[in-house]
Order: sequence, then C-alpha cells, then structure tokens
Amino acid sequence: MQTLKLSKEELLLYFVTKKDSYLNRNLCSITKEAILGGSTIVQYREKSKSYEEMKKECLFLKDLCDEYGIKLITQLSHIKPNSF
Repeated sequence: MQTLKLSKEELLLYFVTKKDSYLNRNLCSITKEAILGGSTIVQYREKSKSYEEMKKECLFLKDLCDEYGIKLITQLSHIKPNSF
C-alpha cells in the first residue's frame, strides 16, 4: 500500500466523483468543471462499473489531472494493481 502525502494547499477543495450525482452528465466534463472551478485534488469513486470501464475513465481522469497538475486518487480495491 502506497502512502499519499498531501499538503494543505492540495486539500483546499477535494472533489469526489460519484455516479449517482452526475444528473445525466458526463463524468469527464463534470470533473473538468470541478478542476476549473478550483478543485485541488480528485478522487475517483466507482464500484458498479466493469474493470474495463473503470480503467478507461481512470486513464482519462489521470491525463486530465496531469494536465492541470492535480493529484488523482483511485480506490485500489476496485482497480487491478499495475493497470496504469
């Protein structure tokens, strides 16, 4: 298990993805809006999708977060190790 060290600045606005709060909107666009709105860290939280769907979303979110210099947290218990 990897320990994540975060500064206070990185925890100013913590965005957690949650499927049932999208209101028929796209995860990727909502996450980008959250980042542009000031989110300083993103947590991918998904339990009901297939591994392939989660991997696809995580790879997109990783690229998006990297573009803005924001850390992405995933729930490793739901995603196979070494998949990125």
